[in-house]
Amino acid sequence: MDNSSEKSICYLLQDVIKFKEYMETRERVTRSAGIVGLGISFSRITGFLRDILIAARFGAGAITDAFFVAFMIPNLLRDLLAEGALSVAFIPVFTEYLTVKGKREAWILASRIINLLIIVTSMIVLIGIVLAPFVLSSLPLDMIKGGDPILAARLLQVMFPFIIFISLAALSMGILNSLGRFGLPSFSSVMLNVAMILSLLLLWSKPSIEGIIGLAIAVLIGGAAQFLIQVPGLVQEKIDYLPTVDIKDEGVKRIGLLMIPRAIGSAAYQINILICRTLAWTISPGWVTSLYYADRLVQLPGALFGVSLTTALFPTLSRQAAAKEMDDLKKSINSGLRLLLFLAIPSSIGLMTLGRHIIAVLFQRHAFAEMATRNTYLALWFYSLGIFSYGGTRLVSSCFYALQDTKTPVMTSILSMGINILFSLLLMKGLEGGGLTLAASISASFNLALLLGILRERIGGFGGKGILTTFFKVLLASVVMAAVSYGVVSFLGSGVKGLLLGIIAGVTVFFTVSKVLKIEEAAFLLKLIKRPKFFEGK
Repeated sequence: MDNSSEKSICYLLQDVIKFKEYMETRERVTRSAGIVGLGISFSRITGFLRDILIAARFGAGAITDAFFVAFMIPNLLRDLLAEGALSVAFIPVFTEYLTVKGKREAWILASRIINLLIIVTSMIVLIGIVLAPFVLSSLPLDMIKGGDPILAARLLQVMFPFIIFISLAALSMGILNSLGRFGLPSFSSVMLNVAMILSLLLLWSKPSIEGIIGLAIAVLIGGAAQFLIQVPGLVQEKIDYLPTVDIKDEGVKRIGLLMIPRAIGSAAYQINILICRTLAWTISPGWVTSLYYADRLVQLPGALFGVSLTTALFPTLSRQAAAKEMDDLKKSINSGLRLLLFLAIPSSIGLMTLGRHIIAVLFQRHAFAEMATRNTYLALWFYSLGIFSYGGTRLVSSCFYALQDTKTPVMTSILSMGINILFSLLLMKGLEGGGLTLAASISASFNLALLLGILRERIGGFGGKGILTTFFKVLLASVVMAAVSYGVVSFLGSGVKGLLLGIIAGVTVFFTVSKVLKIEEAAFLLKLIKRPKFFEGK
């Protein structure tokens, strides 16, 4: 055999090995995403039970508007300090320490970050509790047409310490995910829902103000439980916690430098939400609550697909970026986007088609009236347009973070925030709360398009033609699905039975059409789910 033949065989074997490694990585990421998605599904189911009880107990009015405005602020800080900025900055550096320096150095770094997090969040909580009455009570009452700023300030004071516990929970999740443990962290968020459900059931007969304050206390208890349930996982990994603080530590400084621009980017996103809710507060009583419930329904597929895929894919992207394996990184982002398309598009069209029936079945009872259903569906319809963009932005941003480029997502987030504010002011005049959610979808789509363009310039093409082909095929399958689902619900009625059968029929038709159209992601998912080890995780 001559040298050229030997080289050809070697290259062929290398290609086979690389393809096998790619498929194993793809299956591992998808399996991890399945575990995360299962945990999120359970969390969303209990979350919907919680929301059903809130809607029935309090309806959609000034009291719930005050609660959701108050709860929005700790959530904003949570994204800034923990689930958004810190997790994204922490995981690549912690993974590098584990790989290069070993577990001992990695645990020292984790301990220093934990201690700094406790100190910083405690200071923020103290300042927030003192300033909350002055900030919210200073809002002009003639502008807040249906709100109760004084009640919102009181609820905010109760819930502010939530940020300490939820930040620790998010950091614990980052540590466990870096170690390949996705099961326990994914189910931890259920604890918040359980605490709130128990509060709603136990305080059902109490006056509304007392009941809503009890719900705020339950938020605090649920946040603590969300952290504590992950402690056994940290113990099993033999985390060597040390009471040490060193802001001059190289790893701490690197995380801080990576965190600052990510925090700004998160701030832009959260400010969009804050502006949206504040503007909704100026329309009429109940719109803040309607936007909340619409967001909850949109976040179900968004969390299942966008968050679970990003959570599972991010450690892989970080490893590929650190190893300069750009071809593998491009394949991973291509695979992630196509899988997200396959899951997000039918979700969008399904919610737009059956959203009103879903809202009526879930929430329309007792204090939640027909008008609240109408407003929530209007908001939901326009929110649904952006499901893929919300998830895609998370996914593509994670690629920049894996490349340790936190500045680009910040700039695109700030630009999208400006787009959101502009369109919110223009569209809310005619569409009320629906205009606010349409503006959010427009700005999310703008953000994703900008990120994709910059990423392509940075790393080269990552299979855009294949992504576009998947989009059109999935869109066709989704339209057929929607027609069948709508027909079933129209024939059987919009009750629980008709809705469930309509959804089942639609999903069945969607996968059938996907098979006919030879959509790769459908066959891949079905094949992977059938494997007995699909839902195994540490």
